[in-house]
Amino acid sequence: QRLQRLQRLQRLQRLQRLEITHKDYRQVDLPAGCVIYADPPYKDTKGYSSDFDHDAFYSWAAHCPRPILISEYDMPREIFACIGELKHVARFSSQTNKKITERQFVPRHQLDTWRNITGNLFLSEIQ
Repeated sequence: QRLQRLQRLQRLQRLQRLEITHKDYRQVDLPAGCVIYADPPYKDTKGYSSDFDHDAFYSWAAHCPRPILISEYDMPREIFACIGELKHVARFSSQTNKKITERQFVPRHQLDTWRNITGNLFLSEIQ
């Protein structure tokens, strides 16, 4: 157990090299060893300043050469696995208190990679 804790601590220390960018996902450099967290505009929601092609993003993410974790309400389940979710009340305005579930998805072919990255934190996908 001590070895596992040490390994997890070492993984967390690697986060010190975290680089945050704000640009088109197709323009981001993906160096070896990187892990991607993507938070695209959620499908079927309003209020974003630009149009976003979700199908093109899904295709890109499904073939991404690096481990990618995506926040979204829902994604095509035949391609992506839901590995986490957070239920909360969205407060878009003072008059709206809508209950929502935000989920975290990974490409199905990356499930074993994510189990290795997280130290088996995600043992099974959420249905």
